[in-house]
Amino acid sequence: MVSETGCCGMHIRTCAKIVAIFGIIISIGSAFSTLFMWYYSPIALIMLLSYIFVLIGTQKENPRYLLPAKIILVSLFCR
Repeated sequence: MVSETGCCGMHIRTCAKIVAIFGIIISIGSAFSTLFMWYYSPIALIMLLSYIFVLIGTQKENPRYLLPAKIILVSLFCR
């Protein structure tokens, strides 16, 4: 029996990099919305920082970058 290390038909690291890149793009887009809603700027910057941590952590294959990103993302999305 072969162990599955993929997600959606691709390798899990590739999928994580794609999600991180899309997250960075969306976070930059939401940072532009702070021109109209200034109170949203801390959350937009924290999201950008966490997706940058995910991208660096998957490229360097180092969990020291992934743990802070996981803590940030869980604390923001699981309220």
